[in-house]
Amino acid sequence: MTLEIRKETERDYFETEKMVRESFFNKYQPGCNEHYMVHVMRSHETFLPELSRIAVVDGKIVGVIMYFESKIKKSDGSEIKVASFGPLCVSHEYRTLGIGKKLMAETLPLAKAAGYPGVLIIGEPDYYPKVGFIRCKECGITDAEGNAWDPYM
Repeated sequence: MTLEIRKETERDYFETEKMVRESFFNKYQPGCNEHYMVHVMRSHETFLPELSRIAVVDGKIVGVIMYFESKIKKSDGSEIKVASFGPLCVSHEYRTLGIGKKLMAETLPLAKAAGYPGVLIIGEPDYYPKVGFIRCKECGITDAEGNAWDPYM
């Protein structure tokens, strides 16, 4: 297996969206909308294509991590710009091979080099702490309503 991690090109869009749809289909609800989110993200002003990457095995797109800029609003009203990613997914047949971890290992240093002081995600609470993420509630970070759900990291 030859794994390549690289920037997505316009020629990759359809295959990336198809892979995302297949990865999330019926996972959290009937059907899914993550593939449409990927489609819309690319043209949104907060999208960070310079941090986002796809994983390719033998010419087939098998994974993706997409970044966007988000903000943490402090109690004094000031804001901290941070990077966020989502979706991060890997095709079913390539899971458990470490491809998701490799996508993060490639891109988290890029976020740091771009000047982002942190990466904020909403993700699987049983997975991301294993790769170094801490829950927002441990840092005093909540959503606008004061919730610090376990997936907030």
